[in-house]
Amino acid sequence: IVPLKALAADLPMTYLVVDVNNGKVLSERGAREKRFPASLTKMMTLYVLFDALDAGKVKLTDRILMSENAASEVPSKLSVGAGNTITVEDAIRALAIKSANDVATAVAEHLGGSERGFADMMNQAARQMGMLDSHFMNANGLNDNSQGDDSLRHVCAGSFPSGPLPTLLPVFRRKLVRIPR
Repeated sequence: IVPLKALAADLPMTYLVVDVNNGKVLSERGAREKRFPASLTKMMTLYVLFDALDAGKVKLTDRILMSENAASEVPSKLSVGAGNTITVEDAIRALAIKSANDVATAVAEHLGGSERGFADMMNQAARQMGMLDSHFMNANGLNDNSQGDDSLRHVCAGSFPSGPLPTLLPVFRRKLVRIPR
C-alpha cells in the first residue's frame, strides 16, 4: 500500500479525489483552477440527458440524429456521420466512455433544439445544483473562451445523492461496450 500523497507526484497536473459517500475532498492538485472543461462539461451534458430520461422526455431507445454541425466536431468523436442516428443509450455510452464531441453536440441539438438552447439548460441545472460560477456555452466544453469552470465544482455536482445520476450509474460500471455502427 502506497500513501496517496506519494502517488501524487506521478499523477497528471490536475486531479481530485473525493469520498463520494460524504463529499469530503481527500486530495487534490489544481482542482480549483479555471480550465476548458471538455470532459467535465460532458458530465453535465450527461446529467441533463439523465434528467430528461428521468422526466420521461426521452427514452433509451429514442434515436438522435447526427447533424452536419455535430458530425463536424473535432475528435474525440464517434464518427457516426451526418444524417445517421444513434440511440440515447448509445449516446450515453459514447459520452461516458469516449467523451465523444460529436455525440455531445447531437444530444444538445436533440434536447435543446440548438447548442445554445442546450447550454441554457445546462446553466439552469448548474444553478439548481449550486454551481453558481459555472458557465456553459456548448455541450462538449470546447472552443469557447467564455466557458470554464473548476473540476472541484463538477465532481461535487456529480456526487449529489439526489437527482437522476444514481439511477443510471450502472452505465458506468460496464467493462466492455460495443456501440453499433
